[in-house]
Parts: sequence; structure tokens; C-alpha cells
Amino acid sequence: MPSEFLRVIRWQIRLNADQVEQVDFKGKKKPATKTLYFGKEEEKTQVGDTVTFQKRRAAERRMLPVLTVTSGADMMSFCEIYPGERVMIGRDPECELTVADASVSRSHAAVRYEPLDSLFIEDLGSTNGSTVNDEPVEGRVKIKYGDRLMVGSVSLRIESKSREEIEEIRGVLRRLENARTDPLTGLLTRQYLDEVLEEQVSRLQRAHVPVSAMFLDIDHFKRVNDTLGHAAGDEVLKVVASLVLDCIRDSDHAVRYGGEEFVMILGYCDEQAAYAIAERIRRCVEAHDWAPHLNVAGTAIRADAPKSVTISLGVAEYRTTEIAAWLHQADQAMYAAKHGGRNRTIMSTMLKS
Repeated sequence: MPSEFLRVIRWQIRLNADQVEQVDFKGKKKPATKTLYFGKEEEKTQVGDTVTFQKRRAAERRMLPVLTVTSGADMMSFCEIYPGERVMIGRDPECELTVADASVSRSHAAVRYEPLDSLFIEDLGSTNGSTVNDEPVEGRVKIKYGDRLMVGSVSLRIESKSREEIEEIRGVLRRLENARTDPLTGLLTRQYLDEVLEEQVSRLQRAHVPVSAMFLDIDHFKRVNDTLGHAAGDEVLKVVASLVLDCIRDSDHAVRYGGEEFVMILGYCDEQAAYAIAERIRRCVEAHDWAPHLNVAGTAIRADAPKSVTISLGVAEYRTTEIAAWLHQADQAMYAAKHGGRNRTIMSTMLKS
């Protein structure tokens, strides 16, 4: 996502490049000024400067349109729109409003804020389309505050907020993000499962889209800590997390569930597809060169210390009405993989046969 500072600067440069008519006490028109203004009090050396200054200050105080995600894992993410700006919505990290949902295309839609407070949305040839108040977006469609917007299966709202309100919301999101992110691995914490998972699964179920859970446990992790030290254990956790993120999609979610156990939530995946992803992760971990990570202290390695790392996984598709029961099924499949010899993946349906 483009830097907020750069977006504000671009807006201010456009604002200051506008031809603003100035009038002195004698009623004579004076050339418009194009001096860059960055929000500081200007020294008014001539009467004509007062008009420019007042118009700029009024523009800064004006309410800005704000696009806010109201469903899915990115709920509460938002992007303000400056006058003359075209905001892109999509999965691509370069979009001003990034929505990491599988139903959203990389460059899905765009909203433009034109003069006289006119707002327009256009679909950018997305796979699953966009709607305004349940009507498909074809070409450019004018929108207003309070309209219901959808990109793919993700809902948005458009509203007007002051700069002070925007900064307050941004601070709240920063605090939430810190609480939801594991500082060691960079994965989500269990708080995500408590706060977001139920709504996300409900939305996918309403769209008749499969969703699967994957549990992962690092084999013999206690032996890594006992023989190589906790620094090596931390390194193993970080590398496994990195390999997991390399193997799943941006729209999937990886959670550090506790200790050496991870959970992945895979939208648009039935149990067979989740099994294929789990096997890809397992093979990547097994084939990884672990020597540099296991000897982080640079000392002689004990004879009984592990020389490599493997993982056991369990997957389960959501087929019940209870989130807890579904996660328990995936967890049980993972424990079956460990009891079956480790370094393998088990599907929950395999336990019934």
C-alpha cells in the first residue's frame, strides 16, 4: 500500500497547483500563487495571500470520503480518499485498499473522488464483479455516502470522516494489529480465531464456498529446545512459519496456535485441496537445509541433537455448525498423524474409515 505520507503530499501538491484567484483591497485581480503548502501557518505578507491561505485551510478541514471493509478477515481496514485521487481496491499489496480475500481480484475495482464531492466506482474486469446496493457495477457508477458496496464477496461502506476521526481509527487498528500478531513468527495469534473466524466462515458458507482448517505440529520440538537451546527452537519456529507462508495464498490465514503448533484457515478449499497444500508444506519443511538454523550458537552439536526438522499435519473441511467441533476434527487428524509415525498428513475423513 502506498505510503500515507506520500499520498498526503501528492494531494497537497495538487491542491497548491490549482489556480486560485486572489483579490487585493482595490479589487484588482492578482496572479494565483503556486507556493507549496504543508499545513504550517504561512506569513501573510500581502492581502492577496489571505484568500489563498483561507481556501487551503478550508480544504484541509474538509471531511474526506473513507472506504471501510465491513466483512471478512480485513474487517475495519480502511482508506481515505483525497480530492482528485483514484483509489484501487484489490488483493495486490500496491492497491490503496488491500483486501486479501480469494473472491477479490488483484486489481478489482477503483473509486475516484472528483470535484464537487462526486464519487464514482468502476469494476476493473474482476472475476467476481462488484455491486452497489446489490446492482452490478457496469462502467462508472456514481455512489453516495451510505451505499452498500461489494467487491467479490467482501462488503465495504463509504462514509465521510474528519482528519481527526481518521487518525483515531488508525491508532485503534495499530493497537489491534499488535495484539493479533505473534512477535516471534509474524503469524496471527489466537485472538484472530476468537474475533474473526466465525464471521469469516459464515460468510463463506453463505456463498456456498468450502473452507478447511489445517493443524501443524513440529515433530520432536522439545528435543530441539533441550539439546540445542531455546535460540535454536525460536529459529525453527520462525523458519517453519516462513515456509508455511510461502506455500499458502495471501487470502489464507496462518495462526500460531500455541508453542510449536500452528493453524491455517484455507478459504475456497475442500478437504482434498487442503490435503494437497498440507503435503506441499510438509515436503518443503522436510527438504529444507536446517543445519544453519539448528547450530545458531556456532558450537559443537550434541550427538543426540536433531539434524533436521519434520512436521505432522491434520486437515478437516468445515461440515458442521460448530467452529470448535471443526477445529477439534483437524486437531485430532494432526494427532493421528503424530501417532502414526510423524512427518505425514492425515485428513479427518480418514479417521472414520
